[in-house]
Amino acid sequence: MKLKKLLSEANKLYNPLSDENKSYLLKHISDYHSKPSHGSYFSKSPKEIISIIEKEMKKAGPEKLKRIAEGDGEFRIKVGNIGYNLVISKIEAERLADAKVSSVKKIEGGGSVEVPSVTTSLSKGNFATNEFVVIVRKNQNKPDEFFVPTTFPIGGKYKSTTLPASKWGGDFAVIIPNK
Repeated sequence: MKLKKLLSEANKLYNPLSDENKSYLLKHISDYHSKPSHGSYFSKSPKEIISIIEKEMKKAGPEKLKRIAEGDGEFRIKVGNIGYNLVISKIEAERLADAKVSSVKKIEGGGSVEVPSVTTSLSKGNFATNEFVVIVRKNQNKPDEFFVPTTFPIGGKYKSTTLPASKWGGDFAVIIPNK
């Protein structure tokens, strides 16, 4: 019983995100995932998202996070009404009501990538989701810590991707819903 209590106390002290990573994520979410135009975006504030990430990463614990970071890096979290998945399969996108295909520049790394976009008469509510993904990597400078380079809403009723835009190969499109 004492061991279980000690482990519980140790886990409360465990902080999976450094202050530097939290600051980076706050800016990243604010700039790219808090409003329409760059793809999927959150319906909650960046601070709320970071709080949820921290809570769920603590709950998962360092061993599970290590397995994720050494695997595909995808840590999926379910939260009601978390946001809008606006990066979907281009084939599905072209079938949307009043679909008009074009292209947009999507920011990636230090530059931008031109990707397909589809404007539709559907409202953003048609793309609402209860799931988001947190990309988890090992911190190169501190092997016992993790680094989260990005997080965004995913899932819902359309096929989506966690690939960087430069690897979409024209298979996915940014959706621009009707207001």
